[in-house]
Amino acid sequence: MKIIDRIISNIVSPPTFGLDISDFTAKFVKINRRGRFATVEFFGEAILPSGVVVDGEIKKEDELTSFLKQNLISSGGERHIGRFVTATLPEEKGFVHIVELPRMSWEEAGKAARWELEGVVPLPVEKLYFDYAVLPSHDSAEHMDLLVTAFPKQIVDSYVRVLKGIGLVPAFLELESQAISRALWKSDGGASLFVDIGAVRTSFITVIGGFLFSTRSISAINGFRFNKAIAEHLGVSEEEARRLKVEVGFSREYKNGVMFEALLPQISALGDELKREVLFFKDHPRYRHGMALDISSVVLCGGEANLINLADHLSIVLKKNVEVGDPFGWMRGQKYFHPPFPRSESLKYTTAIGAALRNIKGFV
Repeated sequence: MKIIDRIISNIVSPPTFGLDISDFTAKFVKINRRGRFATVEFFGEAILPSGVVVDGEIKKEDELTSFLKQNLISSGGERHIGRFVTATLPEEKGFVHIVELPRMSWEEAGKAARWELEGVVPLPVEKLYFDYAVLPSHDSAEHMDLLVTAFPKQIVDSYVRVLKGIGLVPAFLELESQAISRALWKSDGGASLFVDIGAVRTSFITVIGGFLFSTRSISAINGFRFNKAIAEHLGVSEEEARRLKVEVGFSREYKNGVMFEALLPQISALGDELKREVLFFKDHPRYRHGMALDISSVVLCGGEANLINLADHLSIVLKKNVEVGDPFGWMRGQKYFHPPFPRSESLKYTTAIGAALRNIKGFV
């Protein structure tokens, strides 16, 4: 690209960095792309004070703003990390629905989506921000499907106030599931189930042909519960439980299988939830439009995806290939790409990486 073209592109669509704020951390990544090559310009993580963000809702705006001003510092010690940001919104506070409509124009679909929301979201439409996308379908299909996402204005506005309060311009706000699927999706045209296992919840994200098909989050399965289960079963502190979780994992060999026994109820519950997602996909053929008959791959991400033996165990349970994701997979073929951290650590940055890709040519 010529220099003048690059300048114009940056003015029309300025480069952004990705920011993922959860209950306990703020993670951020900026990726630069020049032609065929991409580099990670900076990244970082800040541990949030307890109670500032709870279940995705910002409870103490002023405290969060002040904290991020002081602690949004890259691993290289840079305080100026950029001005324009793509930030993710908490999955558990959003509403995602597929709406089936007769074929109509884009403008008519938007009006119809507004009316449909009134029947499925327990909030007045005037208290929501919503967006929609038309899911891919065959030209011969008699109907069209919209993926409608909605968020309470109260939640969105609080995130915007914090971002502006630390001097950032929110170029894009999107679902965590959209960022995750962007980082992990492979363009094979099939359907994939991404499983984000975090410290406080697990999200199930189904993508078909690159488009979000469904998303669901639960708090019953998470890393803290893993720690607690190990601590109680082995009679150790939670700090020791975390160490064993990382070093031993879901192992049958360690001390006659005590770690396996400790984690089995949580892992079995996870397997049941995955089966439910697969069945949901199979039971809704009208929305698939013949694009895929079944989920072809299950991909784990999030910090808890590193649990030793987890992917292998779930492969047996589901009778499907289950693998640990690689949010830098699309970059690893580059001759000069050097990941800034190990692949295992990149999993906890999956959402921030996906958000960082939001404004890079070739990603949506």
